[in-house]
Amino acid sequence: MKVTESLIREHIPLVRRMARALAARLPHSVDVEDLVAAGLMGLSQAIERFDPRKANSFVSFARFRIRGAMMDELRAEDWVPKKVRHQVNRLEQLLFRKDREGARKELGLTQKKFQELESHASTLRAMGQDTTVVLEDERTSVIENLPDTHDDPFAEVCRHSLEAAVREALRQLPEKEAAVLRLSYFEELNLKEIGQRLGISESRVCQLRGRALAHVKETLAHPLDLAA
Repeated sequence: MKVTESLIREHIPLVRRMARALAARLPHSVDVEDLVAAGLMGLSQAIERFDPRKANSFVSFARFRIRGAMMDELRAEDWVPKKVRHQVNRLEQLLFRKDREGARKELGLTQKKFQELESHASTLRAMGQDTTVVLEDERTSVIENLPDTHDDPFAEVCRHSLEAAVREALRQLPEKEAAVLRLSYFEELNLKEIGQRLGISESRVCQLRGRALAHVKETLAHPLDLAA
């Protein structure tokens, strides 16, 4: 019990960082402390289930448990009504064909209501990215989560091959999608800041980021295509 309590105290700062990073992508109505509480439950589960023989790093293992618990908390709240979810889906469809103002007019919303809808879209998009492996929260990439391979020459070769594949996948992205990933994960800007920098809405930023991450994951799933 003392070991568990000690590990929890040691990793509380990690939970708080992850909660703040997630909350920055969500509406102000989402309580950071609720995310922290859920994250601590995830941390406790990680401590109970961690097996050093199967996982290289406790922190890497714990991150997935913590983030998963936070996402479960967001889903359990289910604060987005079905009508709003329908409007969000409609909004994302319109943004493929129209600019932000054109989408607002077709939806028949005031500026205030449209901004609220964009906020909901940002949250739903964030909740839909909890399984993302590449460039996940805390600016930790899939490469950084690979196990130590210094004693395994074959594994070392595989590691370098994956690093090269990730870089090539990023180079293949369309310019705006690549810009969104760069601003989000390397310059650490939030959705609003990225939107201001690129002159697009927060929901459009979410859409581009989701598409970019999906492209990278798909590319990594078919590495032979990189050599074509």
